Amino acid sequence: VIYLALVDRFANGSTANDALGLPGCLDAADPQKWHGGDFAGLRGRLGYLGDLGVGALWVTPVYQQAAGPTGKCGYHGYWADFADPDDGAVEPRLGSAAELDALIGAVHDAGMAFILDMVVNHPGDHARVVAQHPDWFHDPATCAQLGPAAIYCPYRAGISDFAQEEPAVAAYLSSVSAGWTQRYAIDGIRMDTAKYVLPAYFHDSWVP
Repeated sequence: VIYLALVDRFANGSTANDALGLPGCLDAADPQKWHGGDFAGLRGRLGYLGDLGVGALWVTPVYQQAAGPTGKCGYHGYWADFADPDDGAVEPRLGSAAELDALIGAVHDAGMAFILDMVVNHPGDHARVVAQHPDWFHDPATCAQLGPAAIYCPYRAGISDFAQEEPAVAAYLSSVSAGWTQRYAIDGIRMDTAKYVLPAYFHDSWVP
C-alpha cells in the first residue's frame, strides 16, 4: 500500500516554521495557500499510517518553492525554486534538511519505504533559474514547431518549460535529481508531469 501525503495538508507538527518562506502565503482558510503541514507532523503520525497497513510513504515535492501566479502559493511543492548551481534547498515551511532526514529515518524504522516526488518538466513561475538561463526553456511562440505541443510547449501560461533536448539542460536536471538521491536515503521516485517531458530524456539522461 502506497500512501500519498501532500505534506502541507497532512499535519502541522511545528508552528515554528509556519511563517517561513515566501511572505503572504500562510492562510489555512485559503485553498491556494499554505496550511501549515510539515515533516514533524508526518513523523508524529507514522503509527497511524502503520495501522492503515501502509508499506510506502510517498510525499509531494519538498523543494523550496518559487512564487506562482498572483494569489497562489506552492503549497503542493510543484513550483520549485531551482537555481544554477543547484543548492538543494528544502522548503522552509516544511522543515529543515535535518528534519527531512529524520523523517526518512523514522519511516524506515517503522518498516516503510520512502518515495519522493520530483519535477523535471518545469520550475516555478518565478524560479531563479528562469532569470539565470532564459535560453534553457522552450519559446511559447515557436515551441509547437519542434514537435508535439504537450512535450515542447508550457502546459499552462506563465510556466516555463525546460528544453530537455539541450545537453546542458538535461545534465542540470539529472544532476538535481541525483543530488536528492545522494543526500537522502530515499527508496523511490515519483516523477511529476512525466507525460510532458521528452521520453528520450528519461531513457538517455535521467539519474536512475
